[in-house]
This record gives sequence, C-alpha cells and structure tokens, in this order.
Amino acid sequence: MTEDEYWELIDSSRELVDREGISQIDALERSLVELNTEGVIAFDWKTRDLLDVSYRWDLLGAVVAREGGASDDGFAAFRMWLILQGKRTFFDTLHNPDDHVSARIGECQDMCACVGSVYRERTGKLLPFRTNPPPKDYQNLIGLEWKKSELPTLFPKCTKKGAEEWAAILRTRGDNDRPAL
Repeated sequence: MTEDEYWELIDSSRELVDREGISQIDALERSLVELNTEGVIAFDWKTRDLLDVSYRWDLLGAVVAREGGASDDGFAAFRMWLILQGKRTFFDTLHNPDDHVSARIGECQDMCACVGSVYRERTGKLLPFRTNPPPKDYQNLIGLEWKKSELPTLFPKCTKKGAEEWAAILRTRGDNDRPAL
C-alpha cells in the first residue's frame, strides 16, 4: 500500500461520514473490508508508522497546554483522531502544533481496534505486530522535553484556548475547581 492509497482510504472514510451520517470508524471499516489480507496489514503498519512519527514532545505539549493534561491512552487517541483528519491536517499539525491543536482537538480510540477486528474476522487470528507497542509513560518521545511551566510560552494559542474553554465550563457548572484530567 502506497502512502497515497493510505490517505485515500482515510479521505474516503471522511466522505462517507458526510454522505451517509455514519461514524468515521464505521466508514473506515467498510473500506478495510474491501482490502485483501495483505492490504489490511499494510494499512495497520502505515497507521502505526504515523502514530510513531507523531509520538513527539511538541505535540504532547500542545495537547497538555490545551487540555490541562494527557494520559498515555488519551494522547494515543488524539493521535489516531489526528490521522483521521487527513494527510494535510496531520502533517500541518506536526509542523505547527500550537496553531492546529489550538483550533480543534478530538480523540478516536477505536481506529486500531477497527483494523484488528477486520483482520480477525477475515483470518480468525490477531493482527501481527510489526514492532513492539510504544512504551508507556512517555518514554522515547521524539524531540525536546519540556517542563509544564514552559507550556504557556511554547504553546500560547493552546494555553489561551484551553483557559477559555475551562473558564466557560466552570461558569456553566458554577465550579471554581478545574476537574482533574
């Protein structure tokens, strides 16, 4: 599977969402079912390559500045959501996390499970691993590590957007404490 073929599958899943009103994961699953077994494996490996490429300190910093924190699973779900936004959004966000993470943020925990499900239904086996799963607790992130106190300077747009959203939530709830993330 070429990089262009991979991104065409992602884009077509987004088009199905718009046209048929189904979830993007359901749309992606429809496309993956049409692939042969090798194509499903290739799609999974390309997804994992993109997850590896986006396992970066700067992207994590933008998410933490925006959301106030990020668990390992939450950061992985954000990166899967980012892939589902398409090639241009994915690479633009890697190039400038502060601009793109401040504009919008989402998560998708089911992307890899969807691929594994298609493979398992077809073969009765678990999807083969290309590499070991990424380490937990933010080991081996790409780039320069930051301190949380540096985030407002490194990611001013994300910090501002996060503060605005939390202020609105607290006004609505009448709460003075920011919830733990």
